[in-house]
Amino acid sequence: MTEKLRKEHEKFEKEIDAGDHGTNSLARSQLAGRVYNDLQDSDWAKKLFEKSLAEVKEENADDKNIYYDNLSGIANEIYNSFDKEWAEKIFTEILDAKNISGIKPFAWNLASGEKADENSKKRAKEIFLKTVEPEFLDTIPEDEKISHITEVASNIEIDLGDVDAANTIYDLAEKNAKTASDFLAIGYCFVHSDSKDRVRSYFDKAKDKAATGQELFEVGLEYNNQLEDKKTAKDICIEALARFKADEEEDKKYHENQFKEVFGK
Repeated sequence: MTEKLRKEHEKFEKEIDAGDHGTNSLARSQLAGRVYNDLQDSDWAKKLFEKSLAEVKEENADDKNIYYDNLSGIANEIYNSFDKEWAEKIFTEILDAKNISGIKPFAWNLASGEKADENSKKRAKEIFLKTVEPEFLDTIPEDEKISHITEVASNIEIDLGDVDAANTIYDLAEKNAKTASDFLAIGYCFVHSDSKDRVRSYFDKAKDKAATGQELFEVGLEYNNQLEDKKTAKDICIEALARFKADEEEDKKYHENQFKEVFGK
């Protein structure tokens, strides 16, 4: 059986060299994990991992986000199947670069991956919290910031079970929220919980932040869609329609038709 597996893995390596399995670096790192798990051949596995680390740099020389994302994938494979300390050293490069694309997958793996334990979850929490510090948030485009913060809060709440820490981060999201869509995004995080009052409070803030008739109309619809509060939704949408300007007649007609579909005449 062992010899059969070895031949299969040798064949797969040749196919990788021929470019038959997509991104070489990722395919090779996955093979390295199987080589170690199936054959306990640490020398071969290490060579494969080392080659995948060299390849990932060559493959993504022009795109740092993809480079760090794929590097994180290799680090996760090394962490799960081969050498945790080596994986942490690789991850240090990603963390030092403050690259969120690469940091998240590694933190997720520590929090809820196949090798997750009490120590890795503690490490995951440290990493998640680090990514919402100002020096990291400053690297994220403004229109992606709230999504990132709420995602981190959700990871800490669901994957790590730390509700208090998650709530602190949700509060941070609120402090960084600037638009109606920002407040709606925070509210969506609580739709499937028992915190309907919390959802409403964020939707109310979204309503106050709505800068145009279209924005206010979209907020109004969410009262109906998420809170099943048709009366409030209807009142907000009526107010929204009154906000459309003279040069927005076409948009206003579209939303009037939408109003009829949702609320009737």
